[in-house]
Amino acid sequence: MPNHPTSSTGFKIESRHWILIACLCVAIYASYLLIAPYVGAIVLAFIVSILFQPIHSRIQKRFSNSPNFSAAISCTLLTFIVLIPLLTVAIAIVSQGATSFSSAYQWVNDGGAKELIHHPWIQTAFTFINKWLPFDTISPTELLQKASSLIAGVSSQVVGMSTSILSDVTGVILNFTLMLFVLFFFLRDHDSIVGVMRHILPLSRSQEDKIFNEVEQVAKSAVLGSFLTAVAQGFAGGLA
Repeated sequence: MPNHPTSSTGFKIESRHWILIACLCVAIYASYLLIAPYVGAIVLAFIVSILFQPIHSRIQKRFSNSPNFSAAISCTLLTFIVLIPLLTVAIAIVSQGATSFSSAYQWVNDGGAKELIHHPWIQTAFTFINKWLPFDTISPTELLQKASSLIAGVSSQVVGMSTSILSDVTGVILNFTLMLFVLFFFLRDHDSIVGVMRHILPLSRSQEDKIFNEVEQVAKSAVLGSFLTAVAQGFAGGLA
């Protein structure tokens, strides 16, 4: 049979192709804008899934026939470990701060500060200080008025800060709920997600294992570093 010549023509980009590429870029950008507010929660869920995977594996062995139930137990356990203590501490801080400044303001209004200033030792101290001061003397009455104004201003600021903290707690709860929602699927479909990532990466199995191990180590180091920093700050604040 005679050989018929074949002509090979390269792919030619036409104007309609550019329109499709532009539409694809717009769609990608719109998708990014859609998930941009939730990127933090998604990344946090990914990191938590890496750190929580050993515990989830033990739970999954107990309920091997129900991956949904295993993931739900892991998310519930994480809620009791993180969210409930966080809310308890935040409510305690707000309540204690408001109570302390309210008691101080009440003490000043009830005349406690005036009685303290008129104490003989305090009067002697004011007399000694005014004797050696190179500028105007300090008036106990003016000092009391300034202290009352300062406590009143601080009390109003504490009330505003309490409102801000409560609004921040609401945002934390919403972000935590979203993180739990994403974490549920990360834990349930962990093997499938890892398999898809291995299929996408154009690397050998050993290189993929090395990358996954490095990501896990970095995540553990970041969380451990943040935890130790918070402990050090709390310890320093307690000493101060």
